[in-house]
Amino acid sequence: MSQEELFQGDKPKAPDAADPPSRKHPQPPNLRLVYTISLALHAESIVKLLGDMGVTLLVDIRRSVNYQSHGFQARQADLMFVLSLCGIEYLHALNLAPSKALRSAFWKMVKGQGIPDSFDPSWNAWTNFLRGYGDELRRHRPLQHGEFREEAIYGPHEAIVLACACKNHCDCHRQYAAGIVGIWVEGLTVKHLYPPEPAFQHLTERVLMKGTRKLLKVLECDIPEAGLTRERPPGRQG
Repeated sequence: MSQEELFQGDKPKAPDAADPPSRKHPQPPNLRLVYTISLALHAESIVKLLGDMGVTLLVDIRRSVNYQSHGFQARQADLMFVLSLCGIEYLHALNLAPSKALRSAFWKMVKGQGIPDSFDPSWNAWTNFLRGYGDELRRHRPLQHGEFREEAIYGPHEAIVLACACKNHCDCHRQYAAGIVGIWVEGLTVKHLYPPEPAFQHLTERVLMKGTRKLLKVLECDIPEAGLTRERPPGRQG
């Protein structure tokens, strides 16, 4: 099965000859903006960014939602409570979360403990991880059925945000998940949210776009004219 067949929506039954059939899912009735954000940011920054952008639904795409750490991402209950106070709904989309097995294989390669059987030895750990994540999305088909499609994409929301724990979207699967949504659903714009602080502003728009295009090219994805744009440049984790 081809990449197109795996992600595309239903084909038109009788397309007009002058109007080539669309390979995408139809434009949602309400949704126009898909943001991504890091839950490693301070609660105040997250709430302000989401409020400023008119986000009414946060889609948590982490596998684990309770961390043995500090900060806003540590407990799912705290996150849901704060969001509810701000009028923002919460959805835990496990069909967009990488599996534990994939994460374990990634860290095994990163730590130099060998190359997992499912990984290609000619690729680095991150590329292998994204390949594996893409395979999982094809199996889960989140754009074809389930809560993410019905509530987030084709629900009442005009702006949603995909959230994960990683500080930088360049180091996070949320960039791939958002890219898939932006590519295969008509009429959407994808942006990555960061607070307007000096630590997040040393990368240029041109560099970030180049990196995003290179990533999706490696993963055999096409970038629509709407493209992946971003709200503010992030800083590298360090």
